[in-house]
Amino acid sequence: LGKEVIAVAYDDVLGFSEGLATVERGEKAGVVDRSGKLVIKMEYEEVGEFSGGLAYAEKDGKFGYLDPKGAVVIPFKYDGANTFHNGVAVVEQGGQFGVIDTKGEQVVPFQYDWIEGFIGAVSRVRKDGRMGVISPFGDVLLAVEHALVGVFNDGLALVADGGRCGYVDLSGRFMIPQRFEMPEGAVPAWGDFHNGAARVMSGGKAGLIDARGEAVLSPKYTDIG
Repeated sequence: LGKEVIAVAYDDVLGFSEGLATVERGEKAGVVDRSGKLVIKMEYEEVGEFSGGLAYAEKDGKFGYLDPKGAVVIPFKYDGANTFHNGVAVVEQGGQFGVIDTKGEQVVPFQYDWIEGFIGAVSRVRKDGRMGVISPFGDVLLAVEHALVGVFNDGLALVADGGRCGYVDLSGRFMIPQRFEMPEGAVPAWGDFHNGAARVMSGGKAGLIDARGEAVLSPKYTDIG
């Protein structure tokens, strides 16, 4: 009911996070609490969701971070910003992406073309068309030299190069060597692990392996859905 009452006064009300919700009217955004009280004025182009007591906001084309009372904690100096996860957030400047902590200190320099973000313990990154994996502190766990790094599921991610693929763990170590074939034109999620098994191809035939790389279904099928 509270959200319905709030919605009457605004064009849109986003979901609540940490007891606060972004509201939009026209081209401006602000923030309300669960009672509907406007706690951050309608003076921003965009306001993200609160996480760890901070939310990104856009003002005059630049992004910074606000606290729940609307105080500017991290100045409006970025070209793009994302929600904080696990104490860090991905920000953009000059077409490059880096990572800051909740004090606004740079923990990963602006040197990547894309950073996935740290919803999990690590993040995939891309630079000059190659992919790798970094820690929240910028440590390179998997060298940024691979054609494809899939998402981490069950603690493993597919890594493909030159038509061959294998799997690394969260430390960037190859737990399953690149001894399988990567089908040409396969979608990025083709070989991701789900429920302890991943689809692989060997000798032009599809099968399933477990997290140790051992066959669950021997590769003898045209494909496995």
